[in-house]
Amino acid sequence: MALLTLHEVLSREEMDRVVDTIWKAFHDPYRPDFQALHPVLGASTEDHECAMEADKHRTWQKHVNNPASHWFYVTGIEGHDVLGAAEWLAYEENPFPHGPQKMDCTWYPKGEARNFVTEMLNQIYMPRQCWMNRPHLALNQMGVHPKHRRRGIATLLMSWGMKKAGELGLESFIEASDSARFLYEKFGYRSLMKIKFAGDKEYPSDEWRRLNHEMGSVEFYAMWRPVDGVFTDEARPLWDFMQQHRL
Repeated sequence: MALLTLHEVLSREEMDRVVDTIWKAFHDPYRPDFQALHPVLGASTEDHECAMEADKHRTWQKHVNNPASHWFYVTGIEGHDVLGAAEWLAYEENPFPHGPQKMDCTWYPKGEARNFVTEMLNQIYMPRQCWMNRPHLALNQMGVHPKHRRRGIATLLMSWGMKKAGELGLESFIEASDSARFLYEKFGYRSLMKIKFAGDKEYPSDEWRRLNHEMGSVEFYAMWRPVDGVFTDEARPLWDFMQQHRL
């Protein structure tokens, strides 16, 4: 097995290479929900290239403006290529002091597409905002290049988060896809509930129907890891959360 090295993103040039790999990871196989956070507003090659450039700028700006954001990437003995990358959010204070806040997906132009994506993402991230209203660590996204999977890259990206959670004495939270949740279980996370977007509504427009058909089947697992990965009788997050929010 080739040696793998973990790096923290410190420059825009590194972030651009990370975004290139994230796009490749989520397009093989294609994940329709990727379009919600990384839209391509057109079908041409030029539209795709413009969308990637806009995403690189947006990702870098979000990173440098959020002190909790820590992006990491992995390279191999081969050298420069980014084999996988992940963003960890390390909150040493409550990131939701005023309770859940509605997201406005301004990376979409005003219209039905923005309305749809705003509704979808607010549903998906509501459990995190309701529940993790205290210091915690969150894996915000992770992707591994399709040609370099099953080499331990995701495990290496997870290692920073586990070390940081231990150093700070923090719980950890992930919205996991069905395929990724088995990896997270190896690091002590447990599935607490399935998050399924409810995209049906009364009198939807044709555009809403189209978007719901393309992206509306998204499902995630809300996964939680207690401090040091130790579950006790007192750690009853699922039941407390369900009772509080009547789920």
